[in-house]
Amino acid sequence: IFRPGSFHLHLIRDPKLRLIAAPPMRDRVGHQAVVAEIGPTFERSFYAHHYACSVGRGPQRAALRHLGWMRRYPYRLGLDIRAYFPSVDLARLETLLFTRVRDRRVRDLVSALLEAGSGVWQAPLAVEQFGPVAPGRGLAIGGYLSQWCGAVYLDGLDQYVKRVLKVPAYLRYMDDFVLFGPDAERLVDHREGIAEWL
Repeated sequence: IFRPGSFHLHLIRDPKLRLIAAPPMRDRVGHQAVVAEIGPTFERSFYAHHYACSVGRGPQRAALRHLGWMRRYPYRLGLDIRAYFPSVDLARLETLLFTRVRDRRVRDLVSALLEAGSGVWQAPLAVEQFGPVAPGRGLAIGGYLSQWCGAVYLDGLDQYVKRVLKVPAYLRYMDDFVLFGPDAERLVDHREGIAEWL
């Protein structure tokens, strides 16, 4: 039975304080293997302008799309989810994942890796700097599977913004996202809808 190793924790400021949790090399290989196995099942349905943790995406493409839409629309609203990684509900995340992942062994491996990552928020350094995080919550910033799952967790937000709110242009990089449009007041109204959805 695979047992995840201990994460190496350190703090960075970029500009806000973040807890970076680096898994051991063996676990990193496991993260990559899991995402290679289950990733395509999810990524086919991802919103086209979500730019985190997927093949063919990334911050450079996000920046280029952002610049293009800045030229096209007079208004933009940038938003960020406060304390996103510590707030992710693992039970809800597993429900999202396991509706498409049927293999029990893969499910068990994903659960073990996510639980190990969640445990970093219970470490003394994390509690001292960020306060307590409820058990069963939190993704480690630093593990590839955690980053990828963080992107999957917000795919519903992408669908909501485009299909329900019908924002003319929208992009997301992890928990940072930007709405573009011709009407500033409407964008501010969308912020309330997004907050309620979240």
